[in-house]
Amino acid sequence: MKKILMLMPYFGKWPEWINLYIESCKYNPTIDWIFFTDCGEPDNKAENVKYVSMSLDEISRLISIKTGVRISLDNAYKLCDFKELYGMIFEDYTKGYDYFGFGDIDVIYGNIRKFVTDDIMEYDAISFNKNHVSGHFFLMKNIPKMINICFILPNIKPLSLWRWLTFKRNLRKSEYISLDESYLNHCLLENHNISCHFSESYNTPLSPHVKWVDGTFLFPKEWYFKNGKLTNDKDKDREFLYFHFMHWKGGRWARKYGNAQWEKLDKLINFDFKDAENGFKINEKGFFMI
Repeated sequence: MKKILMLMPYFGKWPEWINLYIESCKYNPTIDWIFFTDCGEPDNKAENVKYVSMSLDEISRLISIKTGVRISLDNAYKLCDFKELYGMIFEDYTKGYDYFGFGDIDVIYGNIRKFVTDDIMEYDAISFNKNHVSGHFFLMKNIPKMINICFILPNIKPLSLWRWLTFKRNLRKSEYISLDESYLNHCLLENHNISCHFSESYNTPLSPHVKWVDGTFLFPKEWYFKNGKLTNDKDKDREFLYFHFMHWKGGRWARKYGNAQWEKLDKLINFDFKDAENGFKINEKGFFMI
């Protein structure tokens, strides 16, 4: 079985659901996660989830050393622009792994190996959105051409060269530019020596751009996690790779499309995480026991 390591820098304060996120990692024991963080360790422990204590200044210096791009981060969210460079930045941690990945923590995982099969793991890049990089869960083969993909000078075409120079400038900007999805997409599509697997896993309901499994914009209203399996009220016994709940969580994208229901709630978690092994459900009112 090919080994996978998820590289997860996170700074500031853990979200309220972090122990339930860890619970879903725990049910994927053949995959490892490593957090680089100043948040300390959550209460929920999992053997396949490790932590490296690191400040924002320390990771800024590490990025500058590993990439040659001098930066000083004052906004932790800017780290998302460096996701496509994590293989380079954290190369000291990825030794012995076949794949490394990056993702978000506003997700609950299902049975990952049910979807990330041996056949899929022949590709250099694996995305779980049909037409673009899935920044909330994305895998790259741990080989030099993928580690260095964004720093390899593209074909000398005016548009490609402009994108490459713009990418390097944007890395130094303080605000988040969405390089993890936009520029990486261009690199994957323009480099014919890289094999890519793009498939729709229906991971982000309430998106106004992606229809659901049945071809409609009628989405599940409730999700269920039990014994490592992730299902919902609409698709019954069908299992899903992960549930990305960004539209309930909130933020500018969710508010733009009339969502962000959780921003109005006083609390999200309505049970002790230690009871999570009995299963829990997620809806627009938060997290509850099944």
